[in-house]
Amino acid sequence: MKHPFQVKSGWLLVLILIVGIFLRVHLLDTESLWLDEASAALAVTHYSSLEILKNSIFYGNITPGYFEGTLSDLPLYGLLLSLWVTVVGISEFSLRLFSALFGSLSILMLFFVAKELVSRKAALLSILLFSLSIINI
Repeated sequence: MKHPFQVKSGWLLVLILIVGIFLRVHLLDTESLWLDEASAALAVTHYSSLEILKNSIFYGNITPGYFEGTLSDLPLYGLLLSLWVTVVGISEFSLRLFSALFGSLSILMLFFVAKELVSRKAALLSILLFSLSIINI
């Protein structure tokens, strides 16, 4: 039989995840694109996945010739975003949803790491603070 705190903390974990996901997804497309998002949109509409990977590795920018000296992109992000857009389509919402989903998954990842390193209570407190932290939303 499970300890009562484990049962309650399971529901608390689900509640914190729902709040965290909601905060990351609601009003996702109300603002216009920022410079880095516009660069990503330009890349996924003008370059293939392999070209994005090549540009990111060799030029340090997924859109060489545009926004020079202002962006340094990660190759895997550009590649995965390109594949994401081929499945979901391209819009302000879909571009931001990709990052929001990974941000939401980081809540769950933080829970398991904190639970393993410290305790279940500390893990719940950690994800609560992480979920509500404006810098992570």
